[in-house]
Amino acid sequence: LSAAGLDLDEVRQRTNRTFRSDGVALRVDIEYYNTRPFNIFQSDQRIGYRYKVDVDRMTNYQIDEIRPSIHLLGGLSKERMEVRNYGIYFCFRVVGKFGFFSPNDLVLQLAT
Repeated sequence: LSAAGLDLDEVRQRTNRTFRSDGVALRVDIEYYNTRPFNIFQSDQRIGYRYKVDVDRMTNYQIDEIRPSIHLLGGLSKERMEVRNYGIYFCFRVVGKFGFFSPNDLVLQLAT
């Protein structure tokens, strides 16, 4: 939550409610790589990662569930109980690439 700069208890001016009471959706972008710009021979092949966390445009996150009432008298009872839960929804997007130096590809690129 700190990576997104999000405080669940901060009151939002637009709705006068908190993310804790409304729920929130977070988008987590993860990029992995082992190539470095301007490093022709790619001598450093350690895997690197970049993370970016943003609050998604979705205004809230909730799950509605309909359950039989606590006092259910049978399978045909007309009493039902609605349960509404709020929470944090994470959406992950993972992208990346692995590369390596190839002398053959270098010669082909220089020849064309």
